[in-house]
Amino acid sequence: MIKKLIFGITLIVTLSTPAFADTPTVEWAPFNVKAGVTEQALIKQAQTVEDLFLTQQPGYIRRSLLNDGKGQWVDVVYWASKVDASNAMKKAFESPICHQYFALMEGAEHEEVSPVKHYRLVQSWQ
Repeated sequence: MIKKLIFGITLIVTLSTPAFADTPTVEWAPFNVKAGVTEQALIKQAQTVEDLFLTQQPGYIRRSLLNDGKGQWVDVVYWASKVDASNAMKKAFESPICHQYFALMEGAEHEEVSPVKHYRLVQSWQ
């Protein structure tokens, strides 16, 4: 139990250090869509978020939409920094464009969409 607590505190400290704030950041946002939402409808709304919201955000690099074929989706967004990612997330919760996208997701009406996580980009290969 103590090891888990120490690891958790270490992780929180590591992720909240100023060094992490200025490094490239990957946003991992898993979700499931509501019953009846088609892949085509989801992709159309995801494109709207891309065109009218994300590309307008400072530090935005790129984004991928993933699906496991079993109903689980993940938005993967690359940011120049954790600060940029956090600022965009705050704006997304106020954006009508983003709300239309979130409305396609299970739990969105109760703000129970899967938690978004930010990871420090350590290495990338093309």
